[in-house]
Amino acid sequence: MVPWGGLENWLNVTVHCGENGASVRVSGDIIHSTELMTFLVGIERLSKTVKGQVEMACMEPYLSVVLKAGDCGHIEIQVDITPDPAKQKHSFIFEIDQSYLPKLITDCKKVLEEYPMIGKP
Repeated sequence: MVPWGGLENWLNVTVHCGENGASVRVSGDIIHSTELMTFLVGIERLSKTVKGQVEMACMEPYLSVVLKAGDCGHIEIQVDITPDPAKQKHSFIFEIDQSYLPKLITDCKKVLEEYPMIGKP
């Protein structure tokens, strides 16, 4: 049996974030399936309570996503993304409401179903 932290649990992804003339893209094995699973659990909790925050803090320094619950079901999303952590830093802030969370939950589940975690965390 391969331990859960093995290379096969890294997700090779392309992440793009852009807004108002800024566009940042990063690709590679930058998200581990355990990070996505933890993020999913946090989003499910946030969807039920609409309180607190949830973060996908990747081990690799290329991506971080934080969802913070605000008033009246509003949620702020902060995305920190960079293709070159030594030379660049890019941060984006978006506003959504709680009605967007079910689709995000479904999408995270689809990824984890298609690329199931090998081993047990």
